[in-house]
Amino acid sequence: MNQSIEVENVRLITSTEGAGLFEFLDYDNEREWVPWSQIDEGSVDRDGSTGTLVITEWFAKKIGFEV
Repeated sequence: MNQSIEVENVRLITSTEGAGLFEFLDYDNEREWVPWSQIDEGSVDRDGSTGTLVITEWFAKKIGFEV
């Protein structure tokens, strides 16, 4: 079973069919490409919007989040 984590205050900068470029505003505005396959429904999903990003725990670890 995939565990997910919520990251608040995230802006979707731009998106492609396969991934979104997200800016983590509470983490020194770090930017990461996140594949849609690693994002749960209900996450911020419109270019330019800010909200909560719900991503798989293993991907969060991969990009450097301590979970």
